[in-house]
Order: sequence, then structure tokens, then C-alpha cells
Amino acid sequence: MSEPIVCLHIADLHFGMENYGHVNPQTGMHTRLEDFSNSLNQAIDYAIDSPVDAAIFAGDAYKRNSPSPTEQRELVKAFQRLADAEIPTVMISGNHDIPVMHGRASSIDIFRSVRPGWFHVFVNRPTLSDAPLIQTKKGPLAVCCLPYISPSFLLNNPENRGLKGDALRDRYETFYQDVMRSMARQIDDDVPRVLAAHLTVHGSITGGYRGAPLLTDDVQILPSNLAAAGYDYVALGHIHQYQNLSPREEVPVVYCGSIDRIDFGEAEEQKGFVIARIRRGRAEHEFIPIQTRDFIDIHVERSERLNLTERILIAIEREAVKGAVVRLRYEATDEEAAGLDMKRVQEALQTAHHKAGVIRVPNRAANERRSQTLKDDVSLRDALTAYLSQHADFQKDAEALQQKATEIDQAVRGRL
Repeated sequence: MSEPIVCLHIADLHFGMENYGHVNPQTGMHTRLEDFSNSLNQAIDYAIDSPVDAAIFAGDAYKRNSPSPTEQRELVKAFQRLADAEIPTVMISGNHDIPVMHGRASSIDIFRSVRPGWFHVFVNRPTLSDAPLIQTKKGPLAVCCLPYISPSFLLNNPENRGLKGDALRDRYETFYQDVMRSMARQIDDDVPRVLAAHLTVHGSITGGYRGAPLLTDDVQILPSNLAAAGYDYVALGHIHQYQNLSPREEVPVVYCGSIDRIDFGEAEEQKGFVIARIRRGRAEHEFIPIQTRDFIDIHVERSERLNLTERILIAIEREAVKGAVVRLRYEATDEEAAGLDMKRVQEALQTAHHKAGVIRVPNRAANERRSQTLKDDVSLRDALTAYLSQHADFQKDAEALQQKATEIDQAVRGRL
């Protein structure tokens, strides 16, 4: 059996994510940009040292589709290292890379001009007639590309107008399945092949939702359709938590996950990248963890034994807060909160990289009593309001969530 072609699989870099940090006075760069750059370079270090035969980037290079010159400089410097090591790289656009106006360049188009021949960039459209055949040191590798396609693009297709519900979802599924199979049929049968795609797979577990199934307006593709589309490995981007969703062992369908933590919803997730070893007819993959800045979420419950300040200081002392992004949440009565010595708390947190807040949250026992008052016939909006009162994490999105709940509730009640 021939030697496998080894590929670096990365995605969801999100350069420009600047929450929970500050400008580094020594470099002039935001510390979170430095974090994300460091994480990416760990993956590239591994790829060069291994070495790998090719790299696949599955979309979402930046936080915004119009990155700053500094963000562009740092990303180009990192990827340039792959070209310098003679590692060909395939790049596709994600939803964060697409320009808002037709005709404008995407945020990754610049790589077409960086070391031509080493970067293969595909934006907005599948490789239906020009599937890239990458020449690696171990032979050819076909990488068919399915960049992010917005639901609105599919909805505006004249063939789809007037379709709703299951009929529309079936049309979307058929479209994706036809595209994936059509691209695979272009390839000579003995050539190893990869599908690089930025999309949502049905049943995905998304980072930031504590293991909950993904709920989204995106078109969702069945993992069985991806595994049966004619590829040896499916390299996915879009979901931030590493996972293999394939029902077939020989054809991994893999989200490599994001390269660094976006928010506290991902605090407990291990970040990293994937190395795939691909032969015609079978592929294997391995998740490689990397070192990222810790996100520490401290929750201090009520207690009659110690005053609030002492309870908080003990909780902080138990954690390795030095250099971490730290959020402190505490339960307290009005009297306890009024007596909190905030100066001592801030001193205990002074070695943290960033303090994401010292937040008073409702008492859990009270929340449990409140939740028991909800009835089966309560409106979705009222139920969501009660839920949000118990979960401080979602307060920043409360207004948008409640507006969506109202729309859903009205739509459902209108059908009854």
C-alpha cells in the first residue's frame, strides 16, 4: 500500500477577535491577536516539523470580512511559512470571509498573490469544473472545495422560490449532494481526494453551547451524505468544537475546531488542529492539542459560614488566575453585596491577563423556585425571560433572543 499523504487541517482562525484583552504597549498589537497568532503558529510549527505534505484551511480567517492591515500582516506571515517550507495550501472562504457587496474581494483573496503556485484560493463557489489537483511530495491529492454558501443565496434561486419547510430543506440537501458528487466524479479513480467545506452538519455539537446540539438557520447536511459523496476525507470548518461526525470509519467527516477560545462558552474546550493521513479508499486523523490562554469562570455560591468577601477570595486562590482571562460570578443578598470589599477582590485578581467582570447573579435556590412556577401554557417569550434570568451568560443577547422568541411564538400560535 502506498504511503499516506499527510495533511494539516485547520479552520476558524478568527483573527481580529479582540474581546478579553488589551493593546500590548511593547508591540502595538492587541493581546488577543497575539494569542490567536501564537495558536496558529503552533499548528504551523507542527506541520513544518512533521513534515506534512499539504495544508487545508476550511474557512473563517478573520472575525470580520474587512480585516485591519495588522491582522492581514500577521496571517500572511504565518501562512507564508508553509510556502517557505514548500507545503502547498488550499484555502476556502467561510461566512466571515465573504464581502458584503458583490464584486469586492474576499478577505482571503490576498493569498492569490502570496507565493503563486503554493496557495490555491477558492471563494464563494464550488470547484465544479476546476477541482484543484495538488502536487505533493508523495503524489497528487485532489481537494474539491465547497466554500460557505449563504441560505439567502439558495433561497433567491428562482427554482427554490415558493418552497417552504421540508420541501425547501429537501431541495437544499439535494443541491449540496449533487454538487459534492459532481466534484468527486471529476477525479481519476486512483487519486486520493478530500472535500474541504465550510458548512453545518446535522447533529454537530457546537462550541459555546456546553455540549448542546447546534440550532441555526444554516442549511444542515446529513453526515451520511458527506461520508457517501465519494471522498476519502472531509475537512470541515464553521463549528468551533473538534468532532468526527462520520458514520463510516474509513471516511472521517471532521470539524477541526477553532484555533483559540472565542468566549467563555469555550472555556473548557481543548483547542488544537487535525492531522489527516489520506490514502485512496481510507483515511485516518488525529487531533493535536495546542497551548492557549486559559479562560477561568469562577462561581461563588451563598454560604452562612463566611462573609462574601472571604468566600470570593478563597475561590480565587483555588484557581490559577495568573495570565488567564477571568470572570467572577457570585450569589449574594443585597446586604452582603453592599458589604463586598471590591478593592481586595481586585487585588486578588491583579495577575489575571484580563478581568471579564465581577458579576452578581441570582441565587440558584431562588431560581429553582421561580422555574417551578412556569406552566405548560406559558408563552415562549415568558419562558425565555424566566430562563435568561437564571443564566447571566446570555444577558448580552437577551433582547435579540426575546424578539426571536416572540416571532416564533406568534408563528406557532397562528398555525393552531
